[in-house]
Amino acid sequence: MKKTLLLTLFSIVFLFPALAVEKVLDGFFQGENLYVYNPMDESGTDFCVTKVTVNDKDANCIVNSNAFVIDLKQFGLNKGEPIVIVMHHKEGCEPKILNQETLKPQSTFTITSINVNAQGTLQWTTIEEQGKIPFLVEQFRWGKWVELGVVEGIGSTRTNEYHFILNNNDKLKPHSDINTYRVRQVDFKGKSRMSLQTKFKSSVVGVTMVFDSKAKTVTFSGKTSYEVLNAAADVLLSGYAESIDLSSLGKGEFFVNFDNSNQKVKIKK
Repeated sequence: MKKTLLLTLFSIVFLFPALAVEKVLDGFFQGENLYVYNPMDESGTDFCVTKVTVNDKDANCIVNSNAFVIDLKQFGLNKGEPIVIVMHHKEGCEPKILNQETLKPQSTFTITSINVNAQGTLQWTTIEEQGKIPFLVEQFRWGKWVELGVVEGIGSTRTNEYHFILNNNDKLKPHSDINTYRVRQVDFKGKSRMSLQTKFKSSVVGVTMVFDSKAKTVTFSGKTSYEVLNAAADVLLSGYAESIDLSSLGKGEFFVNFDNSNQKVKIKK
């Protein structure tokens, strides 16, 4: 009985070796090959990976070593073309692509139109996107670009349509006179790609400011977005209001950005 059981177990191991599993990665071809760390399997006598395919085609990798290259250039791929890599490997071990970040999309969008409509919505249309990278919506205000929000990218190479409501938040409302906007993407390499700027003239009434040096308060002629900065351009206070209490700032010179203007104030003590 014991002999029969041992023979049965031996047969199962012999006939059904370690189960094969798959590691699937997708991304975009960026003109670079991939480098793989290939550990030993559980037996310690062979390597983990058994086969690699790229877009369902055999990558012809030499997998009998601790490291090997997946040659993507052999497939004649165009830069930005989607790829799916499948690494077939044994159970109990897992290979790792050492430069996997090169599969991430780069910012390649082209703006075909960008404008602010009569309802106060920024809208833009793109083509030639390589992947789903967020768009940062920015306004040029107080001599700098201010981020208003984020819109998720669609990522299609075909036509993509986007919109962002500018009146949705008091702090983001357009200021008086001319407003300037753009959208921007930052890809995995930290590279920024900006759209063209679009401008529109707002019907918002201009805001004026009065500083009371004794009370250490600022009063505006109407509610407005504002920032209070020190001489080093650090933002100390910000918000959307009709007045600001500056008593917590202490002695010194400060700059108040509001509406589409700025003004210097001096607190003596």
